[in-house]
Amino acid sequence: MSAHGPDTASKRQVAEDAAGEYVLPSPPRGQRAPLTASAPSGAARPLDAAGVATAIGARFQVQADSLEGLLAEVRGRLEHLDAAIAEDSRAQLKGAVRELGEVVGWCAALQESLADEAARAARGEEPLDLPALCQQVVAASESEEPIHVIAQRPVTCWGQRRATRRLIEQALALVSARTGGRGLRCVEIDWQGDAPVLRIRSQGEPGSELSSEQVGAFRAAAEGAQVRVAPDEHGPGGAGLLLTLADSADAAAP
Repeated sequence: MSAHGPDTASKRQVAEDAAGEYVLPSPPRGQRAPLTASAPSGAARPLDAAGVATAIGARFQVQADSLEGLLAEVRGRLEHLDAAIAEDSRAQLKGAVRELGEVVGWCAALQESLADEAARAARGEEPLDLPALCQQVVAASESEEPIHVIAQRPVTCWGQRRATRRLIEQALALVSARTGGRGLRCVEIDWQGDAPVLRIRSQGEPGSELSSEQVGAFRAAAEGAQVRVAPDEHGPGGAGLLLTLADSADAAAP
């Protein structure tokens, strides 16, 4: 969605980390690509219960409207088929039936998607606007070092808000610890295929050792948020993390 960046004064917070065997190995690495940062912007406010319900209801309403349109299409095609039975050839009738079957297939796919999202909502998940959530984490932090949030397009996915927020906090804390608290940190949000990905990195030179407590907190947060963790393009020796979320709420989002 939008890219937000904090002031020079209040932008940081504790962080927990994701699963997987990878956990930012040893020190020095080669050259780093420079960071680009978005312009600062006002902090987004977290959603309350009514806001969450509104977001979920809006998704369900779109799907319900789509299903209504598809069912109207089915009814119209059935009426046309009924009128054509006496006049059309066998080949024409078979073609009409095939087309009708395709529309029914669309209805089934939409119903499956709606059922899946309803199940997610029942488990306490919600549609997460990831750029806005990252901005909230940054705005709530107390670090004197700025953190930039960058997103070139909307990135929304289903997930547990608390667990995802905790993951972002712990990942930022881990990257900061890895570079001794020095260097501009950046959170980039984008799509890889149909999966949302958070890239968390720092301009600081990696070198500090990580405590077992920091590593454990990060791994616990990653498991709680059900993300896949990998190093960025600088490899295991760098300070960058790629966090891939389980799946997306918008199959055609990219």
